[in-house]
Amino acid sequence: MKKFALALVAVISTLLMCLSFAACSSDVAGNTYVFDDAKFEFTSDVSAEDRAEMESGLGEMKEMYSEVEFTFKEDGTCTGIESTVVYYVQEGDTVYLYESKEKADANDKTDCSTLKVDGKKLIMEESDDGITLKIIFKKK
Repeated sequence: MKKFALALVAVISTLLMCLSFAACSSDVAGNTYVFDDAKFEFTSDVSAEDRAEMESGLGEMKEMYSEVEFTFKEDGTCTGIESTVVYYVQEGDTVYLYESKEKADANDKTDCSTLKVDGKKLIMEESDDGITLKIIFKKK
């Protein structure tokens, strides 16, 4: 009887743990994300002059993105920048944005934009020549 009780407790504990993970999932469907922050990161080989030049335009960039929202619908569409409808595919913590349903259905990752899910935030990241721009959106 003790073995049965222990087994039952283990099964119930496992189910509760699975349900709690499901409730904390990072699925973007049905959620809206609004602009939170933008920042640059630099490698050590980027000159102080280049850093200053990039940082000087950050305020204007933040203002530009302040109105941006991403709303992910259950049907695989998303409204984003300039209210343009795009299609998305989520795989784990990565969201791929495509211009057309055909491209989304093909899930060709060579021709898409990428967002990373980090808890209740989405991060758009672009890197070139030692400079990384991160644009962060938070769940509304």
